[in-house]
Amino acid sequence: MKIFCSLLVCVLVLSTATPAQSPYRLSWEKDGIILGSGAAVSILGYSLEQKINPLSVQEIEALSRNNINAFDRSATYHWSKNLMTGSDAGVVLMMLSPLSLFLDNNVRKDFQTISAMYFETMLFAVFLPSIAKRATERVRPFIYNEQTPLQDKLDVEARKSFFSGHTTVAFASAVFLSTVYDGYFPDSKYKNYVWAGSLLTASITGYLRYASGAHFPTDILAGAVAGSAVGCLIPYLHKTNDRRSELFPTLNQSNGFTIHYLFQF
Repeated sequence: MKIFCSLLVCVLVLSTATPAQSPYRLSWEKDGIILGSGAAVSILGYSLEQKINPLSVQEIEALSRNNINAFDRSATYHWSKNLMTGSDAGVVLMMLSPLSLFLDNNVRKDFQTISAMYFETMLFAVFLPSIAKRATERVRPFIYNEQTPLQDKLDVEARKSFFSGHTTVAFASAVFLSTVYDGYFPDSKYKNYVWAGSLLTASITGYLRYASGAHFPTDILAGAVAGSAVGCLIPYLHKTNDRRSELFPTLNQSNGFTIHYLFQF
């Protein structure tokens, strides 16, 4: 918790010189709540994921792909470590993609603000899947494939299928990049290309998770939805001069201390 508090202090102090025309800004109140929530999610997700135990040989032998729903069943015929490596490269590429925003001088002036926003985005994108993995302990598709070595089936990672962390992070990065680009360049003729390129790359990452046997289609769809939501919501909450959303605490005798989130349309 000390690390997160220190980060919050640093990014807020450093960002006090943010230009008035910047479409995004940080605040002690809002970012304190976001970072605090993100820290809680990360600690919970990490601790829960450590409690997952690997399958036994008997449990593996008792599994049958016939018990998998028709929509997901095709994934059980896939197994490729090379494609898994390709998906690793894809998610790293997507995680680095928001750095391209700093090629513009105006965005570079908001380096601390954008960096803090992206840090918050990654906190949720990385650790939300961990909570779901522990809650479901769904086995990966390659467990059902006869070509998969027993050693890989006995690894604890084989019980972390739902939902896809790679896809969540890839889509969170893609939507964050595209949303922030829209914020700085609302009239740019390249907006659609940024959206299309980033979402296509994220989708390829998700497909590689399916083709490698690492995830079922439903794992990937859930990750895409969760990642997109996080990648959109964090920039939205930081919009400058936007009264459509507010996050504020109140204190009264009847209800005590409460936190309110207000949407205005």
